[in-house]
Amino acid sequence: MEPSKELAYWVGVAQSDGHYKICNEKRGENVIERHIIQLGVSIKSLPMLKKFETISQKIFGTSGNYCIDKRKKHRFEIKIKRFLDKIKKVSIDFSDPPKPPSWCIRNIEFFGAYMAGVIDGDGDVRVTRPQYPQCAVRITSGKEQKDLRVAIINMLGCGCSYRSITKESQIDGRNFIGTGHVIEFYISPKNFKFTEKFILPEMTIPYKRNMIKEYIELKTG
Repeated sequence: MEPSKELAYWVGVAQSDGHYKICNEKRGENVIERHIIQLGVSIKSLPMLKKFETISQKIFGTSGNYCIDKRKKHRFEIKIKRFLDKIKKVSIDFSDPPKPPSWCIRNIEFFGAYMAGVIDGDGDVRVTRPQYPQCAVRITSGKEQKDLRVAIINMLGCGCSYRSITKESQIDGRNFIGTGHVIEFYISPKNFKFTEKFILPEMTIPYKRNMIKEYIELKTG
């Protein structure tokens, strides 16, 4: 397993929209510990899941499992226990919040692909102020994203704000209130070239990619 744009995108998706879990599976009298990466998305994010699945199969040499559940969610999972040593060697951390591996923040191509994965996964892209448009990218996590925020400031050469928010969610009919942590940066002349060259080509979700692309075209004429 070597650093690459494909691996960088995979890490971005796994850290943002993916779920890493350890579970025990009973086989006869034996209990086997499984380490699994799961991704579940709605139809609008299916291109991201398909790219994630393709990269997973290439990196790990196994097909994984794909299905559509009762709620019409598309799900993919892959077992990674036998690859844990290799994953550790390339500094991939699946804990919350997203943390770009060290090799991503030393290489602009890798960081661009990583950001494409994060934005495809948890990024909220919006254009505000119709008269004087601004394109904002927001990334929300369960914990403060200090490492990612610093990397964005350094690699994209732009500001990146932080704030905490109160979130309400519903799971199986039950309401939950929690704290979310949001970082936000703007697509601007400071990062137009970086975004066009290194982020947009790796993104897969059309409405997010096109919103950024059309904004840059609007501003550059």
